[in-house]
Amino acid sequence: MMLNKITHNLPAKIICLLLAFSLWTYVVSGEAKVDSYPGKIPLEVNNKSENLVVVKSVNDVEIKIIADRGVWKKLSSNSFSAYIDLTGLSQGTHEVPVHTKSNVENVQIIEIKPTRIMVSLEPVVTKSVKIKSKIEGAAKEGMMATEVNLEPTKVDVSGPESIISRITDVYALVVLNGEEGNFNKSVPIKAYDDQGKEYDNITFNPREVQAEVLIAKAAQAKTVGVKVNLEGRLASGYWINQIITNPQIITISGQSANLAGTDYIETKAVSIDGLNSNKTQQIGLNIPDGITLEDKVSKVTVELSILSIDSSKELTIGYNYTNLAEKLKINSLDSTGIKLVLSGASDKLTNLDTSGVKVNIDLSGYTQAGTYAIDIKDTMITKPDSLSIVSFMPSSIRITLDTK
Repeated sequence: MMLNKITHNLPAKIICLLLAFSLWTYVVSGEAKVDSYPGKIPLEVNNKSENLVVVKSVNDVEIKIIADRGVWKKLSSNSFSAYIDLTGLSQGTHEVPVHTKSNVENVQIIEIKPTRIMVSLEPVVTKSVKIKSKIEGAAKEGMMATEVNLEPTKVDVSGPESIISRITDVYALVVLNGEEGNFNKSVPIKAYDDQGKEYDNITFNPREVQAEVLIAKAAQAKTVGVKVNLEGRLASGYWINQIITNPQIITISGQSANLAGTDYIETKAVSIDGLNSNKTQQIGLNIPDGITLEDKVSKVTVELSILSIDSSKELTIGYNYTNLAEKLKINSLDSTGIKLVLSGASDKLTNLDTSGVKVNIDLSGYTQAGTYAIDIKDTMITKPDSLSIVSFMPSSIRITLDTK
């Protein structure tokens, strides 16, 4: 049994041993060098279905190689190929092996990182997106780009559905290099993720747009306040006590005529419809044409302090007697109730259940028949905590107790 295992595929095993021995001899002789190649090898995609697009978990791979020391100096990333084969794969997520190849004789790849990667095959989708201008570089000293006009103003973006669904803005990249006058040029379209990294696996139609760039003397700057644009109506009985923005002021720049007509920057609409409590919200800004934000602030924080409008209400309430001695009874009163004035939010007063508002008279200290004067205090009046006592009359009552 053991002998059979040893002799099974014996010729192949002998060849592997000889190759391994030859490799070892080659390395220890000092002519070869084994090490990680210092660059990364771009990962290509082979045999992809035409109606699907590939989203890869990695875009390049690392390799370890063995080669003659003299050959090492001549190697570049073009000396190697790395690819994945998607033959027969359909829409969905797949794990596939990474294949590599040396394009130089006598250079052997002995290790690949990673050996397998995840790929997602997704249908191609397209949507139309408005183009914004993005300026890099600088015009001639003392000059600045004041306006960029684009033609066309929209572009069709195509790519994996998972990426296209996240794209809301695309940019025409205008690079300045010391210009001192207006110019027109064809500029590329770019799209970026939340971290500012450019998306790959997407295409634009058209790939470039015409940009008309207006250059003028460098703008002046000034500091202006932020005006909150409120929309809607508060709940009945409430008012805005305070509005705070953070930041409260911002620095803007532009041509003198534009700056002269700008005394504040207004926020986008902040809804207060039906609001009856404090509110904090981050909101964008409406930037006038010809004005640039120097502070690079895209949003401000708005804090609204909402208070109720206090009203007052007068009502007559009765007495609630407690702890009357069993042998006594109430014979007479000089008052059947008091007039009470309460204040508070209008809606609280309007919806007040008056049956729950009473004056509580504790008779536990009165054990004999007679006539007594009892002082009324506000602590004896039961009412909702949201309302305050303004006044009440009378402030004392006379009560006559008789034996039963």
